Amino acid sequence: MTSRVPAERLIEAGAGLFRSAGVPTDDARYVAETLVQADLRGHFSHGSNQIPGYLEVLDKGDVRAQGEIAVQTRGAGFATIDGGFALGQIASKVAMETAIELARESAVGAVNVNRSAHFGAGAYWAQMAADADMIGFATSNDAVTTVAAHGSIQPGLVNAAFCWAIPAGEEPDIVIDMGTGAAADGKLKLAELLGEKIPVGWATDAGGQPTSDPDSVMAILPFGGPKGYAINILCDVLTGILGRADASTVSVGRPVAEGGWMNHFFLALNISTFLPLPEFKAAVDRQSRALRKLGRAKGVDRIYTPGERSRESRERALREGIRMPAAILARLAGVGRDREIDSPWVREWADLAT
Repeated sequence: MTSRVPAERLIEAGAGLFRSAGVPTDDARYVAETLVQADLRGHFSHGSNQIPGYLEVLDKGDVRAQGEIAVQTRGAGFATIDGGFALGQIASKVAMETAIELARESAVGAVNVNRSAHFGAGAYWAQMAADADMIGFATSNDAVTTVAAHGSIQPGLVNAAFCWAIPAGEEPDIVIDMGTGAAADGKLKLAELLGEKIPVGWATDAGGQPTSDPDSVMAILPFGGPKGYAINILCDVLTGILGRADASTVSVGRPVAEGGWMNHFFLALNISTFLPLPEFKAAVDRQSRALRKLGRAKGVDRIYTPGERSRESRERALREGIRMPAAILARLAGVGRDREIDSPWVREWADLAT
């Protein structure tokens, strides 16, 4: 069951929930906006459904409503940032803006963020660079290991984000947004919330057997077997080890104050230092058009470039409203009621659970 919701209404609801945890007004709205961008693109696992979990760590004090973010080091093409245990989106905004500034100065901007929190959908940050006419990359590790190493039945790796955005001209930007597990952690949690099965091949149970029941998952499998496993390790090096926090496999279980939290890595490449920007964008357009003309497999109506479906979903949702799963709206309303938020959306969405 779904219900159409205007993006602005969902943002206002999310911002209200964050304010109830002491997050400053501007930060509360910004974080809500980044999450709703995922909802607009149809990625509900990384959208507003994340808010209850964010509130939980805010209430515990693992994430600080007003964490102090500071640039620790900055040089030619690089910077390191202390996330101050603030909401991950606030630190990530500073980080990618810094990477873009560095790339304007030095062709490349590479920024590591330590002592941070979940930053939502990685595509949002890579797209920031693409919007600035650069190639963008974003990755993040996590505080919890959920993905098995290739050949293992035990969760020992994080489901690291692996996200790129490449600006195009007349064609849609190329946007690659994926985790290094066969499925995102949030997708399993969403399936559990919605009472749905998961595809066999995503995860295994405690005995190492394939499972379609999200409740019985012990470990998520790496996508592509050894290939996803290798990329996962790379992402953990760029985030955890480069951020002086150890790889997640090593730091898992540590208290937050001792590095048991999240780290991010951002990269911006200034295209215009390699070739004229119009020339680059025209070449990306030619690539997309050539891909679209390739022979199609049986039953395939159209060949899409990475990120194109999400872009179409976003445009449709902006016109018609986001087709949100009613279970997510009811969950948000329940949290709002528990936090004694007196707003029309709390009463309206709570009724969706009946």
